[in-house]
Amino acid sequence: MPTHPGADTEKNVARVLTTPHAPKGALRLCPCSIHTKNMKLDEDVNLEAISRDTHGYVGADLAALCTEAALQCIREKMDVIDLEDEQIDAEVLNSMAVTQVGVLWEG
Repeated sequence: MPTHPGADTEKNVARVLTTPHAPKGALRLCPCSIHTKNMKLDEDVNLEAISRDTHGYVGADLAALCTEAALQCIREKMDVIDLEDEQIDAEVLNSMAVTQVGVLWEG
């Protein structure tokens, strides 16, 4: 029985990440897919290319990379987001998408 919601998913991810014969890029593609599943990605985002270009990254590194890309997307729209409002305008939200450059942004 799972100890918390998502425990089964975590076990499956752990199993995939520890498969000895999986291609190196595929090992990184799974966490990238998981950490971007709720993000609106621009059509230029290529998770397979990102997984190839992140040799040596562990799951936590990939999670941080994806989170930073989302934050970069928000930073780029800060001039049109009214911080006084309780909600962000739907038009602004619909215009936001993580880009390939945003994913690879390194501060």
